[in-house]
Amino acid sequence: MLLLSAGYLLWCISFCSFYFRVYTMTDVCPNYLYSISFRECVDDVNLNLDYADLYVDLVNMKEFFFFYYPASTYDTQDEETFTDGIHTYHFLTDYSTKISPSSVYVVYKKNNEFLQNLSESGLAYQTWEYPYYYVIYFE
Repeated sequence: MLLLSAGYLLWCISFCSFYFRVYTMTDVCPNYLYSISFRECVDDVNLNLDYADLYVDLVNMKEFFFFYYPASTYDTQDEETFTDGIHTYHFLTDYSTKISPSSVYVVYKKNNEFLQNLSESGLAYQTWEYPYYYVIYFE
């Protein structure tokens, strides 16, 4: 009975450790288990801004985008872009990303390469701040 009780105690400790530590790893990786969403950013952009291209910084994980916005088989896509007939979405945002005033950028806050490139561009821009992302647009 003592061995069985010890087993249950270890199992409970293991479960609590997993539940309370792994599900709070969003500070390390923002898209961990789909828990921190860029969806609010993209939805706000679609409702409030007029744009041609949307650059979504998904840490090279475009699957997160298609989780929230399933693609039709008629839409065109490749490794770095997706076109739904109205807008073109780009999934790679880094220092080499071309900055265009007709585009909107959803950028992970720790993406220092892109933010430095943006500040060096000399363009005037507006920013909306979310817990883990910035929405950057030009007027």
